[in-house]
Amino acid sequence: MNSYERVIKALELEQPDRVPLLEWSLNPEVTSQIEKKLTVQEFMAKHLDVVSTYWVDEEQRSSDSFTDEWGIKRKFLGQDYGIPYEHPIKSEQDLENYSPPDPLEDERLTNLEELVDRYKGEKAIAFLLETVFTYAWGLVGMEEFFKLIIKKPTFVKKLLEVSFKYFYKLAQEAIDIGADIIFCGDDLAYKKGLMLSLDDFNEFLAPYYRQIIDLTNDRDGVYFVKHSDGNIWNLIRPFIDMGADGINPLEPTANMDIERVKHEFGDEVCLIGNIDCSDLLSRGTPKEVRKVVQETIEKASPGGGYILASSNEIHSAVKPENFTAMIEATKEFGQY
Repeated sequence: MNSYERVIKALELEQPDRVPLLEWSLNPEVTSQIEKKLTVQEFMAKHLDVVSTYWVDEEQRSSDSFTDEWGIKRKFLGQDYGIPYEHPIKSEQDLENYSPPDPLEDERLTNLEELVDRYKGEKAIAFLLETVFTYAWGLVGMEEFFKLIIKKPTFVKKLLEVSFKYFYKLAQEAIDIGADIIFCGDDLAYKKGLMLSLDDFNEFLAPYYRQIIDLTNDRDGVYFVKHSDGNIWNLIRPFIDMGADGINPLEPTANMDIERVKHEFGDEVCLIGNIDCSDLLSRGTPKEVRKVVQETIEKASPGGGYILASSNEIHSAVKPENFTAMIEATKEFGQY
């Protein structure tokens, strides 16, 4: 099997020739210490089974502090994404006057087009987007967003609609270009549980996720993977019922025990992740990484439907030798 076939088998809950490897994001400082001459996407193509890209303007990522095209002020704190610290919408009138960016602006999807031209049918190609929640709260601030759910629920739904329309159109275009996987971000949980109640999730967020998932399900050969850090036990069933193909990253430090997840949901949705990047990959040894990878594969891979990945991303604190050990151990112990 080639990488594309291997990943699709797993997403279809079937057994490929070996456990596939995926990372939705790689820090270039880590990959350059392993192979200096390769770009992040070239590194993915050489060592992993999925190549992925994002829509964010790379020029915006180059400065330490900037205002993004949504009007959200951001700072970089050591990673390759900006943390919001000031928000453009302070009132309902601000929202009435607000104009979101154009999702189909020239060159926004150039990276995806290049990946499709280069790797289509050889590697699974993932397009990453936030979908609904992240940019809606980014417009007003997270604390204010949760207050508004109680005080002004109609206003919150208008915020979500602005975010949703942008990302829905972006997803449509990515699928038309040739993305195999729509990889949906939007972290919805902390380590101990959800950021919002399940009732609020069902009222405010689920209708939008369902439309994105329906979009992917209506297209042959396109898959939807939901990413959220934290303890997401209460969200796995809703996303399965909506038609999600994969759940990621199953963070072990947030009580996402892979053996239990496999037992309860492994015959309904592809499980992706579970290799701890907060401590194991950042502070452990290659020997420890190999042991955990082997144990995780033994628990999660029987019968197929499992893709190995970190519990979030390969961030700047991950030791290059540990990431290498994770890749090598997967290919050694992941053979069916």
